[in-house]
Amino acid sequence: MNKPHTTHYFIIAYDSITKEWSSDYDTEEERFPDGTIQDNVTKQWSGGYLGDGEYHPLEEMLMDKISDAIDHLNTPSNEN
Repeated sequence: MNKPHTTHYFIIAYDSITKEWSSDYDTEEERFPDGTIQDNVTKQWSGGYLGDGEYHPLEEMLMDKISDAIDHLNTPSNEN
């Protein structure tokens, strides 16, 4: 069985006042009204949440990676 070929879109925002990064779920919903996952074969869009507590197979893993990346970006460093 072939795995579907999908592209997952996320909106990451940077606040120049607080100097912090975050996921911008409100803008994702606004900019991607049909969902943030595109099937690259059919070109159809879908959301990560499938209903009844179920998520797209990659959704939780990708969100964990995005969250880790944002935590890393928000970690203070010696750079100005």
